[in-house]
Amino acid sequence: MRKCSDFFLFVMLLVSLFITFPCKAEVVWSDNFDDGNYDGWYVTNGIFTAEDHTLKPVLGNNDYWISHMSTVDNGTWSFDALVGEGIVVWTTWDSNIKNGLFVAIFPSSDGTHLRLFSFDNGNQSMIGEYVLSSGASSWQHIDVTRDVDGRTCVYLNRTLYIDVVDHVVRKSQLFWYEPYERASIDNIVVSNTVDIEPPPQSFYTQPWFLATIGVVIVVAIVLVGLLKRRK
Repeated sequence: MRKCSDFFLFVMLLVSLFITFPCKAEVVWSDNFDDGNYDGWYVTNGIFTAEDHTLKPVLGNNDYWISHMSTVDNGTWSFDALVGEGIVVWTTWDSNIKNGLFVAIFPSSDGTHLRLFSFDNGNQSMIGEYVLSSGASSWQHIDVTRDVDGRTCVYLNRTLYIDVVDHVVRKSQLFWYEPYERASIDNIVVSNTVDIEPPPQSFYTQPWFLATIGVVIVVAIVLVGLLKRRK
């Protein structure tokens, strides 16, 4: 009985330490284009410039694609965007399995559409959307977070608008930027940790609750077994 109690206390101590001392954020890569170029980026289509310290397309082409190596599949993707006619940012993309996750912002007659899309094995689906009544003509700050359980959050100017659970297993090779006319991107920061704490979900859906239930069940089974042996 004493050994079981000690084991249970040890497990609870580990859980407490994990909650109290979370992993420190680690920036994997970033680019603010202050050097006036986009070295490290790979143009697939169109012409780009960073001469004004932002990355944007040069007018004259309607299809712009540029990418940066990025293997982060869970973490935080932050950037500033001048939406213009629209902007699409793929936070993850794996060409081997045709798997990716991307956020899109487009102005429309009924407001500004903020959307989150999943692309899996050639199948594209919108998994989150919010329509803002106000326009997005000025610079906007976007944060996208995704944890190991697939909870994906999209923030616009620090306000949470999309909060979904994406059950697709994600892997990444590239970060893609697909701008439309008059769009720009700047101050990109990518880390492998969730740097913005989302609001708590219902307690019974959270991993710690399920883990605790599992521990309680195991301890109960052990205690029952010991009691039967003593009888």
